[in-house]
Amino acid sequence: MSKAPKPYRIYRALLYLYPKAHRKAYGEQMVQTLDDILADQHDISEKIMVWIRVVSELPLNVIEENINNLGEMSMGKLSKISSKQLTIGAGVVILVTAGVVLGMHLRKPDYTPTSLAKVEHAATLPKCLQTADNPNIPISAEDRAFIENNAAGSIIDVPAGTNVTAYFKTYDGTTATGSSVYSGKFGSYNFSAKKTADNSTNSYVGGWKITRLEACR
Repeated sequence: MSKAPKPYRIYRALLYLYPKAHRKAYGEQMVQTLDDILADQHDISEKIMVWIRVVSELPLNVIEENINNLGEMSMGKLSKISSKQLTIGAGVVILVTAGVVLGMHLRKPDYTPTSLAKVEHAATLPKCLQTADNPNIPISAEDRAFIENNAAGSIIDVPAGTNVTAYFKTYDGTTATGSSVYSGKFGSYNFSAKKTADNSTNSYVGGWKITRLEACR
């Protein structure tokens, strides 16, 4: 019989952080659920995001179940806990805490909408990457519109209807860099964007996400 892929073996090992009763009751079901979710993801990036979510959520779930398990233990059982078990328990707490910190880091968004006052401003504004159309950038009108819409929505207090034009420095179909120029007094910004999904159901977002926005001159 062939061995399970390494990520599954690691996941099964992590399940031993759960109380024994919980592991026996739900362990195989948890592995099967994970397998079903991964089977529905056809892109490697989507599979990676599933694993990131599992790793980031597991520590809190482990803490909760172990606390519940302690609540069900009698004082007689607690008095029989050995120093070795306490040491193992302390190690679990440290590992879980590290997992929580890692999970928070992994789940931190690349860039979220901000205000004009809070948008990243360098002490001396960097030069805008691109201030005119680049004929060597073969970007579709659809992707151009999607990225411009995302750039427009990245600063929340720019009035609706303000025109934003994106000039592209680089574009490879999955990532893009350049400068977004707002009409009126709202300035110019260097941006980075990445494609997050194909065939997005949201026609405004179009599967693109701004990952960096920095004021430029």
